Amino acid sequence: MTRSKSKLSPSFAWLLLLALGASQPALALQVVDARDGETVLAKVSRKEVTRISIERGRIRKVTGNAGEFVLEKDDEKGQVFIRPVSPDSTKPINLFVTSERSTVALLLQPVDTPSDTIVIREARDPLKSASRMERSGLHVRTIKNLLLA
Repeated sequence: MTRSKSKLSPSFAWLLLLALGASQPALALQVVDARDGETVLAKVSRKEVTRISIERGRIRKVTGNAGEFVLEKDDEKGQVFIRPVSPDSTKPINLFVTSERSTVALLLQPVDTPSDTIVIREARDPLKSASRMERSGLHVRTIKNLLLA
């Protein structure tokens, strides 16, 4: 019994490598969990813009030292794009990002990376949110049934 060795043509090999490379998305996403008044750390691109957004929310206001960064707003989507003023800067950027629910302090460290995205995930206050049972109204029916019994 003879074994046949199959060779891939160079053009087919390139197409295969290109297809595999295209199928693997390059995820450069930083998700940071934050509470109102809390400071969180993230990385920001030194030379390119970094998008900052809030999960299930909109950024209403960004406060910081305007001499340290360039800010572009997207009021339609409620997100902002920032980059350091100097591409050689290694000094961290301090920002306060305000949404409808909270204000979060961001400490952004400039690093030599391509464009990136920072998504702020606001933590929900367990005291302010109703439990699943309270939202369903089932507890009222249960209390009535107990009183009737």
